[in-house]
Amino acid sequence: MTDLIPLATGKLHDPILMDWALRRYRDARIGDSRRRQAMEQVGFDELTLRRWLDSDDHEALAHLFLELPAERFASLGQAIGERWGHWGGPLAAIRRG
Repeated sequence: MTDLIPLATGKLHDPILMDWALRRYRDARIGDSRRRQAMEQVGFDELTLRRWLDSDDHEALAHLFLELPAERFASLGQAIGERWGHWGGPLAAIRRG
């Protein structure tokens, strides 16, 4: 079967594709850590995450913050900090633990 994750690289700016990728990532989290790490690097790279930050789509951002490890956002700390005070609702209430 063809691995579709590499084909999604650079295309995860679409909410439908991002939702699909997050579901695949969630499924991989259950078992295969190598696949999960590959998905993090290929599908949830800094450029893709920055685009979602810039989109101001609070629902999508909340899903990204909940599903991905905090390390994926390390290089975006300043951008997240600048926006943090303007976020409301579920996005502002996210607590990692």
